[in-house]
Amino acid sequence: VKKKNCRILSNFKKKKKRSFHHPNILTVFGITISPPQIVMEFIEGGDLKKWLEKNEKQKISKLIKVSQKICAGVAFIHEKGILHLDLKPQNIVK
Repeated sequence: VKKKNCRILSNFKKKKKRSFHHPNILTVFGITISPPQIVMEFIEGGDLKKWLEKNEKQKISKLIKVSQKICAGVAFIHEKGILHLDLKPQNIVK
């Protein structure tokens, strides 16, 4: 599994050399293979899971807007040939 993670990071590092920006994607500043790390932009606030727990009575229109932003970001990285591989509410900054 560790070898697979290093291969995934190595592939991402190659693709990241072509810089890209999107309003729904954190900026990645650096990637190391050993130890495997991704250094990215710091954003104040919590993750989507915590936000949903605190705001469980949100209007459906707000939830749809949040979902659309997530989908736009994921579609953008897919167009660049990058897969997230660990997409979950805890990995989405709100």
